[in-house]
Amino acid sequence: MAKTTVSDDPTDVAAPMGVDEPGHTDGGDSAPTVRNGRGRRGLTRELIAVAVGVCVLIVICSLVLSGNEASTTAGSSEHLVAEIPAPRGPKTPVESLAAPVLAPQRPQATPTAAVSAYLSAEINLDFDASFALLDEADRAKVGDVTAWAAQQPDRPTYRTFSVLSTSATGVVTTTVDLVPRLDEAIGFVPATAQVGWVTTASAAGYTVAASKAAVTPILPADAGSVTTAISWANDIANGVAPGDVQYDGSLLGQPELVEQLATLGAGSGSSAGSGNAAGSGSSAGSGSTAVFSSVGSPISIEDWPAATTVTNAFGAGAFDWARVVSLQGPKNLDVVLAPLGDRWQVVGVIAT
Repeated sequence: MAKTTVSDDPTDVAAPMGVDEPGHTDGGDSAPTVRNGRGRRGLTRELIAVAVGVCVLIVICSLVLSGNEASTTAGSSEHLVAEIPAPRGPKTPVESLAAPVLAPQRPQATPTAAVSAYLSAEINLDFDASFALLDEADRAKVGDVTAWAAQQPDRPTYRTFSVLSTSATGVVTTTVDLVPRLDEAIGFVPATAQVGWVTTASAAGYTVAASKAAVTPILPADAGSVTTAISWANDIANGVAPGDVQYDGSLLGQPELVEQLATLGAGSGSSAGSGNAAGSGSSAGSGSTAVFSSVGSPISIEDWPAATTVTNAFGAGAFDWARVVSLQGPKNLDVVLAPLGDRWQVVGVIAT
């Protein structure tokens, strides 16, 4: 079998198939020599080309992977931003508070209708309705209907009302019947009062400026304060509990005088009705011997030197309703009284 010899000389160039190289014949047993230098060079070029292609492929893959990673990261960032609300900037103290939810106003066609609707709502404890009838200024002061309802214990409690008149300026005058009250938190609430209600006009109608209402209490007769003062002092002096004629709260002025009066007893040597002043008189409590009598007529605290004793507790409104009755007896006293409903109560006492 004939052998083919491959030359290791890279410079040899193989002859085309079927073409003998010069100087070579096909005769004899000598094996033809095939030179494949050109084949090796081609293989080298192919290997280089493959290597370059692989490198290019690696670079392309790297770029593709980097792009995907960047896209994923960007998508992740966008997702986070979407979930976190953008900052709104600094807030003022007012903006930081939750804005109250205000019920819509319900203006009425006339001032009288507005006041009537307001009082009816208050009587029925319908605070949504009464708040809706307040004017804008009062609503702003209150805040919202929840606060308005919470403030009800600090407002007068109305029972009935009647409209007396309506002025050209929209002031509606009424008489009102109320739950009488006297304490140092809210002050004095009469059983009956005349109230001038200011209304506010707008394009939609009329609402009520309740904070501007002018209240004039209708008081029981002053004569009842004299009777109450004498009865109170004589009962205590004779060991009888004063009962509901004395204020439930702290007695103003010199409350220690009550204990001193209780030690006087009926045998103090004083006689009932011993006063000399005009209008003096006496009235002993049930089962008691008269000890004290009145001097003169009751006076307003405006004319009384110790008026601040009362106004510090019940406010300046006390000038309108408080009365002072002077008593003479084993101790001379000034007794301060307040109306509660259709009667009078003793709210303070000082020695004179």
